[in-house]
Amino acid sequence: MQTSREVILNTMTFKGPDRLGFEFPEPYGSDFFWTGIAPSPDARPQGRDVVDEWGAVWDNIGVCSLGEVKKPALESWDDFPALKIPDIRDPKRYGRLHGARAAAGDKFLMGFGISLYERVHFIRGLENTWVDIYTDPGRLCELIDILVDMDLYLLGEFAKERCDAVIFGDDWGL
Repeated sequence: MQTSREVILNTMTFKGPDRLGFEFPEPYGSDFFWTGIAPSPDARPQGRDVVDEWGAVWDNIGVCSLGEVKKPALESWDDFPALKIPDIRDPKRYGRLHGARAAAGDKFLMGFGISLYERVHFIRGLENTWVDIYTDPGRLCELIDILVDMDLYLLGEFAKERCDAVIFGDDWGL
């Protein structure tokens, strides 16, 4: 019988797993072991009028964990030089990640990266982001480059821990 990790790897490479891979809430089990950094610069704070690491003000009425940005961190490009950029290299963020391969045992180790599009519009505001695509793509690209650099660093840390895969939660449906 294949281990959870082998089932997922064989599924991904079309090598005929001996069963379907699964992920169910406890107590039903999962083939996956999830890891990431904490705090994540991509975290969505819970509560009303809560400020995230970037400086955006969030509102969450508690129905789900998503919430919404009420005041973006960067309403004007004039304030770009003062934007609070979280330190992705801070070793304190990696306590949960380091040792994850061993903790995963025979499960498929899945890392969680930082979103690009969603984080951009959490920082700039949705309307500003859409306008920026047309009126200020250069500045928008500078902001996206910051996020890409953060993800590239994070991918290096995931690779050191021998994560099997990394997922990036983002919404490109618009």
